Amino acid sequence: MSSTLKSFTEGDLVISVVGDGDGSGTYTDNQASPITLEEITTTGEVVGTMVLPQTTTVVDGVTEYAVSGEYGSSSEGELQLSQDGESLVIGGYGINAATYNAGGAAVYGDARLAQSTSLTGTSYTAVPRVVADISYDGTVDTSTALYGVFNTNNIRSVATVDGTSFYITGQGVKGDTTQGVFYADDGASVATAIDTSTDTRVTEIVNGVLYVSRDSTQGSGGTSNIASYGTTLPVSATQSEVLPAIDGSVTLTAAEENSLNASAVGTTVSLSPESYFFASPTVLYVADSGNPKAGGVGDGGLQKWTYNGTAWTLDYTLSVGLNLVSNTSTSGTTGLIGLTGEVEGDDVVLYATNATIGDLDQTYLFTITDDLDATTAPADESFTTLVTAAADTNIRGVSFAPTDTSTASAVTVANGGTSTSATISNGGSIVVQSGGTATGASILSGGSATISAGGSASGGVLAHGATETVLGSVSGTQIDGTQIVSAAGASVSDETVYNGGSVALAIKGAQASGITLNNGGILSIDGNAAATDTTILSGGTIELESAKATLSGTVLFSGQGTLQIDSIASSGYGTLATISGFGAADVIDDRVMGTGTTLNTTVSGGNTIATLSSGSVSQQFTFAGSALAASLTLSADSTDGVELTTSSAASSGSDSSNVVSSGATLSGAVVSSGDTLTVSAGGTIVGATVLSGGMLDVAGTDSGSVISAGGVENITGHASGGTVYGTQTLATSGASISNETVLSGGTVDITIKGVTATGITLDGGSLSIDGNSVANNTVLKDGGTLDLLSPKASVTGSLEFAGAGTLIQSVAPSSTAYGVQAVISGFEADDTIDLEGMGSAATLSSVTSGGNTLVTVMDGKTSETLTFAGDYAADFFVLGADSAGGLTVTAEGTPCYCPGTAILTETGERPVETLEIGDRLITRNGAIRPIRWIGRRAYDGRFAAGRSDIMPVRIAAGALGEGLPRRDLVISPLHAMFLDGVLVPVHALVNNRTITQAEQVDVVEYIHIELETHDIIFAEGAASETFIDDGSRGMFHNAREYAELYPDAEPVAARYCAPRVESGEELEAIRRRLDAASPRTDTSSIELYVDLATRGRVAGWARDTLRPHSRLRLRIRTNELVLCEVTADRHRADLQAAGKGDGFHAFDIDLIGGLSEEQLAALVVEPVPDARPVRLAA
Repeated sequence: MSSTLKSFTEGDLVISVVGDGDGSGTYTDNQASPITLEEITTTGEVVGTMVLPQTTTVVDGVTEYAVSGEYGSSSEGELQLSQDGESLVIGGYGINAATYNAGGAAVYGDARLAQSTSLTGTSYTAVPRVVADISYDGTVDTSTALYGVFNTNNIRSVATVDGTSFYITGQGVKGDTTQGVFYADDGASVATAIDTSTDTRVTEIVNGVLYVSRDSTQGSGGTSNIASYGTTLPVSATQSEVLPAIDGSVTLTAAEENSLNASAVGTTVSLSPESYFFASPTVLYVADSGNPKAGGVGDGGLQKWTYNGTAWTLDYTLSVGLNLVSNTSTSGTTGLIGLTGEVEGDDVVLYATNATIGDLDQTYLFTITDDLDATTAPADESFTTLVTAAADTNIRGVSFAPTDTSTASAVTVANGGTSTSATISNGGSIVVQSGGTATGASILSGGSATISAGGSASGGVLAHGATETVLGSVSGTQIDGTQIVSAAGASVSDETVYNGGSVALAIKGAQASGITLNNGGILSIDGNAAATDTTILSGGTIELESAKATLSGTVLFSGQGTLQIDSIASSGYGTLATISGFGAADVIDDRVMGTGTTLNTTVSGGNTIATLSSGSVSQQFTFAGSALAASLTLSADSTDGVELTTSSAASSGSDSSNVVSSGATLSGAVVSSGDTLTVSAGGTIVGATVLSGGMLDVAGTDSGSVISAGGVENITGHASGGTVYGTQTLATSGASISNETVLSGGTVDITIKGVTATGITLDGGSLSIDGNSVANNTVLKDGGTLDLLSPKASVTGSLEFAGAGTLIQSVAPSSTAYGVQAVISGFEADDTIDLEGMGSAATLSSVTSGGNTLVTVMDGKTSETLTFAGDYAADFFVLGADSAGGLTVTAEGTPCYCPGTAILTETGERPVETLEIGDRLITRNGAIRPIRWIGRRAYDGRFAAGRSDIMPVRIAAGALGEGLPRRDLVISPLHAMFLDGVLVPVHALVNNRTITQAEQVDVVEYIHIELETHDIIFAEGAASETFIDDGSRGMFHNAREYAELYPDAEPVAARYCAPRVESGEELEAIRRRLDAASPRTDTSSIELYVDLATRGRVAGWARDTLRPHSRLRLRIRTNELVLCEVTADRHRADLQAAGKGDGFHAFDIDLIGGLSEEQLAALVVEPVPDARPVRLAA
């Protein structure tokens, strides 16, 4: 069997298989065999297989080794996902399986692969222990081949951060120094011992910490535990620290027993930990093999442990459905070995492989879903078998598939699966497999979707720049992008195609029904494909591109549509539909019938039959009713073909040259690709649609036209009320436009003096002004850009920023009479004024005058004064460098941390205010990076009052899911958290429950950290961004320090380490996930006491007597103003002594900025959500 996997799909599972997984033949116990990776869906459907290399090669001077596994060895083959999520790692032996089996003991010292020597210089050929690093794109790196480790024994597991170095565990000769945990760089042949303890099992990296499990006969009564190696990843010999209580054995209780060991309740049973999964910092699942080296009955299955702040406690062991047998039996399952999982809201979904007595016993992949908060085994939980190993194979490890984490997430919907409201961003994809269903997906620009044969999708949006390939069925989608129906039997139905959108039936057997083509929408039919019951609205187009392309049912023209014929129809194909609504400005453009074509109309069966003939070739069209029999006319088109229209299509004053003459008016015209419509001076056009490739020349007046993407309008007269997706050009003095909307991808170019643009809304589009021309009363929103290209270009009246707008002044104005003369409003932190003509030595100053704020930027030679509506504080405006050597003016709003925030460093967590330049931080991918600079700023509460761009936001502990942040995290509103693969400014996450923004403070102090490049670090355990200089460095009070430290630093364009999301469905999906993960509290048995309440601090304790291991979330508010939320999880000895659970129920929190006496009097502490409030006395 050859490999069928070329890459992996995010969300799928991967299992490692030894034995005849590649069809190479059967193997006996302990023989060398190939290692096969098998990708499966989470429902058990096989996606494909990948056989790891069986041939040693040299690539660019680097030796890539063959890698084999030992068939029947249950303690190896563990599969791990790298911490950065981009690769899988597994250990093996650096030799071809057949070669080893042929050489056997005579060549390698033992016929059993795992018992081969790894020592060089002996009488036998050494076999290196090899790390296979398998990337998300299918690339396999086996260059790390280690000698002198795990001599005459097996390599068991591998862990890595990002594939540049590895941690490896395994066994050697008991007592020697080739066993234990080792560290090796990628491509190395020797490794460094971290710990040479015996019988190390599985090593994992979790949140930057290295762990290992052990189960050995050595030591007093054996050694079985899980241990860690400090808070930073070790690179040399390091003493491990055993996790408290997961050590050796437990005294079994009835609550902890599995389905086999009830008779051992009250006695001590030994542990045999293998793989493990941290569902949260305080919940750990352990795959126990049930066959401890220390002997005895064991406790095989899936153990759930919880941490109480001092030690770990075994809550219960899940085993129902595993069909466990005693470890004294001759065959069967005794427990579990491989394990992975994921947290989904309040549930933990786990996947595990089984441990067996005999080397060649049947192996399986199981799954089970557990209640994250449960501390006693739920009665309804049972394992389900996902995969049963094929004959002559063993399943060993299991992991989630790797993915390219630098792009948006990929989504796979497997057989029986459902995806609801997925958002696919630029670079991301969704694949709906056979039997899967996607509902309401939003495929954003740059994203892609594939609906496989047998898969289905409904609803949702395919945005401009997005693509969808349909091999199954799709219905009800809004099409703004490109949809390709490319399989026989594939179908789309009940869709609306908008300007710039297209549906292509690209292959024989593809079908479309109920398609509506809106302004600029296109339906193209190629091959023997068919569309039924199609509606063409104003500007819509159907293109029949092949001889067997077919329209059937009905075609309804409902406003200036086009049917374009690109091929002579074969008999029984073409336009078989009955056409209705055909009227003024509707066109059937037959591009293959020549200019000598004749038109013949007859009435048959109450319908009009129009036949176009040219020699022996003819095309026929059927129109509903007989009214058109006398009014259909034939004329030449612009491509040497012919157009069929009605005689009423031509308005008074227009002629065969597509000209609207002076005094004439033409309404609803459609200008198709290759056509030009001219509106003469004195002529008027109303509501025209210029399609891609079409051109509209207006010397007269244009009202309400739509310029589609790819369409062009040249204005020497006046246009108003239009919508621009394409290009609009004004190149004659005196030309003007007003009240137009320019959408994303659309451009308006003013290229000469004397032109005026009034009331233009740049909704993602752009307006550029060259020459002595003016834009008056302009709105910038959602990425809109206004560019002043000449020293006499001006913007006057009002300039409203309505969301992420940019004003560029490419050259300095020639005098104070030009440039930015408008009064600017709505200017916020995501808006930019780019003064490219200013030098880097410029300064910024501001004064208040007449209720406005005048901001002057001066570089010694040139000055520019900007007028902002309202009274702004001086440090609201920030001067920074742009990427072209000029300067930017932005609004203060740089993201920062508040003092007290715990930042993860190489030596552990430290308060942010104690950090210094040069201190090294742990980043998301596990790298250790030094601090380059630390910015500091502070504000008086009187200035910050009412400033949503300054007032701090508190993220309550656990509000981001998975127990994160570990403590309340207080940051500035524009500070972004890394969630679901994207950066989200925290102000976009405020929900007034678990994420709240302060309204009143005494003082706000912020600190931010800069590395060499933008990155993700950990604040209170949560992934959070570092500072990036996007022109905002100048707002820090110590900004000059950076220039002093790095005088030669050149300004560079800001490059974010991940996509930034501030609006849209992708943000809403994240908000929904966080809301679903928000802790909910049953308040029927809550004890809540407040022991201290001052203007700056609240302390007390709270617990739920029915959930002794849970930690209550509390809301602190004054009147209706929510100040913060806090988890009651601190330990107090007096609570424990009083029998209040384990004592971890206290809370003690500082209130940002303090409270007034009135606010203190109205202070309320209550569980979340609303329940039994405790009101404090004044």
